[in-house]
Amino acid sequence: MWSPLFSETYTFTVFSDDGCRLWVNDSLIIDKWQPQPPMNNAGSITLEAGKKYRLRLEFLEIGGGALVQLSWSSAHQVQQIVPKRQLYPPQNIFSGSIEGSVGLDGNNNGFWEQGEPTFAGATVRLFDAVTDSLLASTTTVANGHYLFADLPPGIYYLRVSLPPTSDVFIPVQNVDGDGLTPTQALADGEHKKLDMAWTVLSIALGGDVWLDENADDQQDVTEPLLADITVLLYSADTTLVGAKMTASDGRYGFSLVSPGQYFLVFLHSFSSIPLRPGYGLDAGGQTTVFNMVQGQYEEIDVAFVPDSVVSTTGGQNNGGASLLKLYPNPVGETLRMVWSGQAQTDTRWRIFDATGRVAHTGGALAAATGGIWELPVESLPPGMYYLVLENESGRSGQRFVKQ
Repeated sequence: MWSPLFSETYTFTVFSDDGCRLWVNDSLIIDKWQPQPPMNNAGSITLEAGKKYRLRLEFLEIGGGALVQLSWSSAHQVQQIVPKRQLYPPQNIFSGSIEGSVGLDGNNNGFWEQGEPTFAGATVRLFDAVTDSLLASTTTVANGHYLFADLPPGIYYLRVSLPPTSDVFIPVQNVDGDGLTPTQALADGEHKKLDMAWTVLSIALGGDVWLDENADDQQDVTEPLLADITVLLYSADTTLVGAKMTASDGRYGFSLVSPGQYFLVFLHSFSSIPLRPGYGLDAGGQTTVFNMVQGQYEEIDVAFVPDSVVSTTGGQNNGGASLLKLYPNPVGETLRMVWSGQAQTDTRWRIFDATGRVAHTGGALAAATGGIWELPVESLPPGMYYLVLENESGRSGQRFVKQ
């Protein structure tokens, strides 16, 4: 327990190697669970003077040096390590807890595993199973985690409400169709881990990309489907929210798409023949804006046509004029990038996981040394990813494997 001296906004700073998480009561104000060198991470919260708050600090140790240090500051409090005189023993002796992750069973094996997608912003409610009374409520953080701490012995159950998406889900692990878990008998001081998972009954958004050889805007049975087409999903305000590549059958698909307005951009950067956008696309490979509503699937098929004139438009690559190369691939720690045929100033990057969700993002890349950018990726879990680069000259994407 901890008590502030003033009624105002306090900033807590954790200096740690590696990452850390800090809760004040049930509010997660620092969430940096990642490999890192010794560095500060901070979070703020408004508190009342004299009131006692629960503090919970966790830190991650991957290897090498290990340290953690907690300090506080406010308008009337200079930054200092939290003094012992402001710390108090817990108000109760109960130390039981129920925690876990709310996620998507991406490989359809019946349960959620580390590295699979999670639901941020899901509401998790804790009930007394004897009286059916609501005891507490929390919201999952960015990594899908939730926590109910300081629980006395008893019998509990949880109810989960997923954030709205356009997908149709079915429960597969520790949850039923109403979002209810089985009852959990908690002994004195016991810590229960309860992960909950759903699988996608149908993806929210998908379609075919084909080669319209006769340019008649019809998908003839003899016309081939196009693999390795980069598909970028943007919200109507031009925010990039997802990236995929078409499979060998020319199909693409996005799940976990929130209701709203979107458009797609299709890039043929790796085609062995010159192409230009055709059916369903403008000259830059972009669709019109469409609307996604909860529980409704949207099918958007598009086509490219053979182009007898080799040209580069909007970042598309025709005949090799603009090409993004990644190496080594598979990669362990550092991904090197060469984007030929494009200006290399103010280039922004994002990495998407195999489900099309943002896994890593950053600001503009520094000027490339010798035409080569280097991007640290050691913090990514093993798996398939998509890198997307954008600047005023155009955009391009490529997939890579993290070992």
